[in-house]
Parts: sequence; structure tokens; C-alpha cells
Amino acid sequence: MKGIWGEMNDKSPETRKFLSPVIGLCAILTGTALIARATDVRTPMDITVCDLVRRPLDFLDKRIRVQGKARFVFEVQALVDETCPADNKIAGMIWLDFGDPDNILKYFGGWTTSDYLLAVKAGEVKGEETSVAWQTASPISPMEPRKISEFYRAFRKKSGVKAHKDVLVTIVGRFDFTEKGLLIYSQDKGLSFKPGFGHIGGYSGRIAIESIELVEKGNRHSAQ
Repeated sequence: MKGIWGEMNDKSPETRKFLSPVIGLCAILTGTALIARATDVRTPMDITVCDLVRRPLDFLDKRIRVQGKARFVFEVQALVDETCPADNKIAGMIWLDFGDPDNILKYFGGWTTSDYLLAVKAGEVKGEETSVAWQTASPISPMEPRKISEFYRAFRKKSGVKAHKDVLVTIVGRFDFTEKGLLIYSQDKGLSFKPGFGHIGGYSGRIAIESIELVEKGNRHSAQ
């Protein structure tokens, strides 16, 4: 195969003179588009907890950076903000996971729990071949276990004996939202349905954490 440059050599000098800048411009535009696409995917959006609570679908499957109060207590691991209640299962709270324990490869948010049970009964749930409008999840880079341990040590040191105290954190990660319910096809080819995230599925939204920092009087204890 000659390829485009080989074919150009077969053209007249006048044709080559015309095509060269055109091809060069196409290459530049293609490269720019690829860079822009990569930037869109990997550069986190700076938002607030209330943004996530009030407009969750705007940030679905997006990489975000958010600063807010985190609460790590028994059966609660979440960002909290009581000033922004909404039609969420737990208003003003976003569940936090270190990484993506569901290993989401594809997802579909158009079914309720009743819809899912009816589809199972009708034999319509067939793994990846289930006839739904699958969306491919954005990949994340989960934190190393060592970094998670470092974060918890810094958290306990900052909170002292009052481990229930909310602490200010900055988090980078992917935002997931169940809508009415989330059908998940995982990377290990498993199929599951989640009515919500966190403890007893009580949270509509969650952040799959890539990095987290404790923030205290302008100083940060970083775990990335």
C-alpha cells in the first residue's frame, strides 16, 4: 500500500503543492481534537457538593474536583452539606468510595428496581447482551492501599478522639449516579443492579475517589 504520501508523489507538482497544506491542516486538526478529547476526559471539573446534589445528571460519569466536609463514622462515609437538600435519597450527602468497588465497565440508568425484576422474570437480562442503551464508564486511577492508609492516619490525627467530627477535604474522582436504579456490567463480566450506593443502597450519588486531601488552615495532608 502506498499510503497518502505515496499517492501524492504520483501527482503533478501543482497538485502536490495544493494538497500538502491541506493534509497538514487536517493532521493538525486531528491532533488537536485528540488532545482536547483527552483533556476533557482527564481534567477534573471544579464543582461544589451542592452542584452534585442539585444537578447530578450534569456530572454523571465526569471526573470532578470537589471540596467539602467529609464524615467518616460507622456506616457513613460521605461528603455532607446540609445547606443543599434535594430529591436525593439522603439529601445533601454523597457517598465516598476509594476507587470503584463495582469495577464498572458499562452502565444503564433507565430502569427502576421493579423494571429490573420484571426483566429478570421475562428472561430479558442476559449479561452484556441485555438489550439496553449501555454507556461506557470513564476509567479511573484508584488510590494505592498505602495512600488510603496514610489518609486515614492523617484523618484520625486531625480529628483526635472525636472521630465523628466532619473534616474539610478536597477530592478528585469520578461521579456516579444511580438515577432510579443502575444496571452495571462489570469488568469481570458480571451483571448487577444497584438501587443506590453505600450503606443499604441509601445514596443516589457517589464519588469513586482517585485522590483525597485533608485541608486544615491552608495546609493539606495529601493522599494521591
